[in-house]
Amino acid sequence: MAATSIGTELTDQHRRDQLGLAAEVTVAMLQLAALLDLDRLAATTTRWLTAATATVAAHHRRSVDLATDYVDQFRIAEIGTPPEVAVTDWMPTDAVVTSLTVTGPVMAARLLATGSPTSAVRRQVVAGSAAAAARHALNGGRRALLESARSDPAARGWIRVTDGDPCAFCAMLAGRGPVYGDTTATFSAHDRCGCTAELIYRDDHVWPGRAREFADLYDESAATQPDPLQAFRRAYDAQR
Repeated sequence: MAATSIGTELTDQHRRDQLGLAAEVTVAMLQLAALLDLDRLAATTTRWLTAATATVAAHHRRSVDLATDYVDQFRIAEIGTPPEVAVTDWMPTDAVVTSLTVTGPVMAARLLATGSPTSAVRRQVVAGSAAAAARHALNGGRRALLESARSDPAARGWIRVTDGDPCAFCAMLAGRGPVYGDTTATFSAHDRCGCTAELIYRDDHVWPGRAREFADLYDESAATQPDPLQAFRRAYDAQR
């Protein structure tokens, strides 16, 4: 939670808005699937990749807009004034193209070469490329939040906000608490990741969701282990 009840509500709404956007990306990628003909991969890859990249870019911009609006309202709720900094809408297009290529035509070619049924290959390719597309789209909002945290002199950093059932990796990162700030260059997100971030403006900021629970579990199970992530994963999975 934030320091205020309104801030807490805004963070939860922003998380749900970004997840809704991810669902829209998935639907859009499903609609584009017909452009990639598994029997004619070489001839149809370019048109599919162009359309898929444009889809990611459009939703990336929307993700940035959602995050910008959220930060404006959140800062007002927490300290009474809107931010005076602007964030950029920059998407790493080369990284997007690489992800889509690997999860799309490259994956299709590899699976087809093993003799997998075309229907199964299509399902896996559609699911994989949609997940990659959603991650890159939502990275727009995540990057906007990190830019805001770095650029706003009133911001003291940020904390990771997970969905209701995060993976062990995301739970561990959330359990680190409000340790992220100027030196945090990127937001570690994986395909199908539902995490976002909450900026910190006040000393009485309350950790969101189950972050404190994750921190306690890490201290109990992993802090002194040679492979803390593996130890935390075992303890976390045992509780799920």
